[in-house]
Amino acid sequence: LPAEDLRDLPADNHGWSLRLRLLLAVTLALAPIAIASVVQGLDRARSDMADVHDRLVETAAAAATREDNIFASAEQIARTLATLPEVRDATAGCDADLANAQHGTEFTTNISRADRNGRIVCSAVPSGIGLDVSDRPIWKTIAQGRDFRLSEQTVSRVTHNPVILGMLPIYTKDEQFNGSVTVALYLRW
Repeated sequence: LPAEDLRDLPADNHGWSLRLRLLLAVTLALAPIAIASVVQGLDRARSDMADVHDRLVETAAAAATREDNIFASAEQIARTLATLPEVRDATAGCDADLANAQHGTEFTTNISRADRNGRIVCSAVPSGIGLDVSDRPIWKTIAQGRDFRLSEQTVSRVTHNPVILGMLPIYTKDEQFNGSVTVALYLRW
């Protein structure tokens, strides 16, 4: 173009082609929509993560229900047996009462009664009589409390199976510690 014709071009052209200006205008027009889509996607991802977390918590709670029921059942068995005079006083009928209680449960390997020194004085499994449980970590907490307690996983000295011990302390009428009723829960579930 001759120099005179260059003067007739608009002043804002300065090297920006029509294609580049059109691309810039479309990009600026679509930017808010793109930003809104990204924000919406992030919000949806957060919502999905929260839903997944809630489902995991529900699944864990449902899976733990059986174990909670087994632990609650073990506590009820121990509390019921502790009220029987033969078990509470460790008399001749104690072994039979413990064996009868264990007979109806599939989740126990043994039920026993220990004296105040931690020596098993009666047991559903006869080979347990005479064993000493006072060196078990749970024994120290049982001897100092009144609540049913669960041990860490351990190996039964009677059946040699992995178990969790559920222990309930027994007290005399004058509030002296008098041993425990122990339910050994088999860890096969």
